[in-house]
Amino acid sequence: MDKTKLMQRLMVTFLEELEEHVRSLNQDFLQLEKNPEEEQEARLKTLFRSAHSLKGAARSVNVHLIEGACHQLEEILTALQDRRLPLHKDLFALLFATVDAMEEAGMRLREQQDLADAPLAKLLERLKDAATLRPPNDGGGGAREEASAALERKMPPPESASLQAPPMTHHPASSHQETSKESVPVSSSLRVAAEKFDTLLARMGELLVARRRLESRLGDLSTLQDHVQQWQTEWQRVEKVIQNTEAGLPRHAAQVLRESGNHWRQLNKDLERLGTGLAGDNRLLEQTTAPLDDEIRRVRMLPFAEACAGLDRLVRNALSHGLESPDKRRQMNKPSCGRIEVAAALRGSQVEVVVKDDGGGLDLEALREKARRLRLPDSADEQELSRLIFLPGFSTAQLITDVSGRGVGLDVVKSRVESLHGTVAVSFLPGKGTRFILTVPLTLTTLRAVLVKAAGQTYAFAGTNVQRFVRVDKNELRSLAGRPTVLLGGAPIPFAFLAGVLQPGTQPPLGEGKMPVLVVAAGERTMAFAVDEFVAEQEILIKSLGARIRRLPLVAGATLLPSGKIALVLNAANLVRSALGKTPVPATTVETKAVKTPKRILIVEDSVTTRALEKSILEAAGYQVSTAVDGRAAWQFLQEHDMDLVVSDVEMPHMDGFELTEAIRSSRKHQVLPVVLVTAREKEQDKERGIAVGADAYLVKSAFDQRNLLETIAQLL
Repeated sequence: MDKTKLMQRLMVTFLEELEEHVRSLNQDFLQLEKNPEEEQEARLKTLFRSAHSLKGAARSVNVHLIEGACHQLEEILTALQDRRLPLHKDLFALLFATVDAMEEAGMRLREQQDLADAPLAKLLERLKDAATLRPPNDGGGGAREEASAALERKMPPPESASLQAPPMTHHPASSHQETSKESVPVSSSLRVAAEKFDTLLARMGELLVARRRLESRLGDLSTLQDHVQQWQTEWQRVEKVIQNTEAGLPRHAAQVLRESGNHWRQLNKDLERLGTGLAGDNRLLEQTTAPLDDEIRRVRMLPFAEACAGLDRLVRNALSHGLESPDKRRQMNKPSCGRIEVAAALRGSQVEVVVKDDGGGLDLEALREKARRLRLPDSADEQELSRLIFLPGFSTAQLITDVSGRGVGLDVVKSRVESLHGTVAVSFLPGKGTRFILTVPLTLTTLRAVLVKAAGQTYAFAGTNVQRFVRVDKNELRSLAGRPTVLLGGAPIPFAFLAGVLQPGTQPPLGEGKMPVLVVAAGERTMAFAVDEFVAEQEILIKSLGARIRRLPLVAGATLLPSGKIALVLNAANLVRSALGKTPVPATTVETKAVKTPKRILIVEDSVTTRALEKSILEAAGYQVSTAVDGRAAWQFLQEHDMDLVVSDVEMPHMDGFELTEAIRSSRKHQVLPVVLVTAREKEQDKERGIAVGADAYLVKSAFDQRNLLETIAQLL
């Protein structure tokens, strides 16, 4: 192997190792921050080993930037172990920023990008200062800003609410122990790419489907045996008649007839032997494939705690929406430290993930007010009202920030879970907390499915979405609020013909007798679909539809039936929504916002560099941009010009951003003009002042992302 190929292979291995070390460093730094006195010596040793191992790995592939950063981490950790350096907030901010920057450098290496301008390069000097006990130039805050320029910040909890580490429930399929890598013998583990296991799972799925086809062939053989047995019985009756008249038949004819009877008996025995052999082979195949399938799935799975690694630094939205401030919690006789729990449990062939907090619960009045503003129908049903939070573009936040307010988070959660054939539900208790339940299948390559026929076509539903099969007489149908319903188990359930939902405009005729009805559940919604017939319940292998027809909302994939025919796998959540006529609020994004006449935006910023950067970003997005050097100049400009939105810094001479916003809100001419504050101030009291003066959005520069800025502006316009 030539040197180039060797380095390419080494780089792939290094990037995998980098990912593991980043996860380990994050976890250990978090534990050190939460419990600085408990097991501090052992924790610092583990961190030092991780930094040292990563330094050696980086040296082997000539990634000198990461090697240098790890060396400085070693120096800092040594100083901490020797008690020459105290643990403090700014140091942790620098350490977390360094780990984030290492992760960002790994992303660049995967894309074969240069590391010269990487955030990690800009942190090296600060790391050296910390290692040599020199005070940083900006109190440590700059460390966050440098790492956040290209990588979304995984910020520690804001000062307004504390976060207690959630007790992570392990994945039911395997166990997990926190041990250092050095404690595991090298011979006991083998690094295998996840893609290889995914390929094995796909092949295993095909093998399972092949076994189902063998079962189908056994059914065909059984049918053939029945036919042969029937023909043999008929031949035996004919044979008796022939024997009674055999004296009148030619000798040759009589012999042929006797041999024919022997052939029928032999054929029946051969078919019986073949059937017995095939049944035995099928049992053996089942005994082999079932454990093999279980083993491959078990090896592919990870402990749930590993999937939750780093969540402590990623649950900012829950803090923003769910938890009250420490002062307010104390007034409500709650612990000042809020609690967010993430747990998982195995429910049959599904995994149930529960995320809950002990905050204030959902604000129903805020939900109703937002629904009125979006002209959505009001509902007296609290459960129905709570589902609005999953709509795209729906948020009850008073202020759009880099953390919350754009109405994207829960919409993404719902769409991603449903794309996995899962469901998401929410429940809450006012003043007590909110609980989200996410349910997804253990695997997506194969699926236990229910097959039905509608309009002559065969369709498949994920078995996890099917509650039951019933047969309903047409006289049992009722109309409730103008919608067909059927009473099942004492509760009215919306009713529709599956063929009519899949092919709008068609209405299958009501036949005589009882109709086969499939009761389908998607989240907390339930729908009864009339079908032509139930076909089977069996394991299926899901195949993608391909790029050309990937966007069919009611279809999640396709499967090949044992008969060789293709059946479409239906997306239960979208199907139920379509049947109920639920039209979600369209998301407002930069890509979908149609701007025929360029919107006029005023940028207020005293920094020439920042002002030029923001101007170029907005002009590239198609906006007409004007600028002002401070709040006073901006206010004078607004007296003479009409603008559609203002983007302003906070700290400026003559008139700051808060004062400018206050003046705009006090003006009869501009009081509804949207104002976006982009500032380095990230304290909670600053955001609260932004709300008080009437700002529409508050974006922190340390977490600045031009996509967030553009999406925020598009939403406000």
